[in-house]
Amino acid sequence: MGKFLLVGLSVLFAVAAQVLIKYSSQEAVGGFRWWYFILLSLFSYALAFVMQSFALKFFPLSRYSAITAVIIMTLVFGCGIFFFNETVQLKQYIGLALGIISIYLIIS
Repeated sequence: MGKFLLVGLSVLFAVAAQVLIKYSSQEAVGGFRWWYFILLSLFSYALAFVMQSFALKFFPLSRYSAITAVIIMTLVFGCGIFFFNETVQLKQYIGLALGIISIYLIIS
C-alpha cells in the first residue's frame, strides 16, 4: 500500500470518526442509533490508528503528526459547516487560514 494512501486513509477515518460522534450526540443516549454511531466511530478511530501506525514508518513523527492534525482539523471544520450548518466567526476563518499556512511552512 502506498505511503500517501496510508496517510489519506488515516485522515479520512479520523474525520469520519469525529463526524460520527457528532451524529451520535444528536441521538438519545443509549438508544440504538446512538450505539450505532458510537460503534462506527470507534471502528473508524481504530482504523485511523492502524493506518497511522503504518504511515509513521515512512514519515518523521514531527512532520506527520502536525500536518495530519491540521488537515483533520480543516476537514472537520468543513464538515461542521456543510453537514451540520454550524455558524463560523471571522476569527475561526483566520485560525483555519493560519492552520493551512502552517502546513505549507512545515513541509517546505
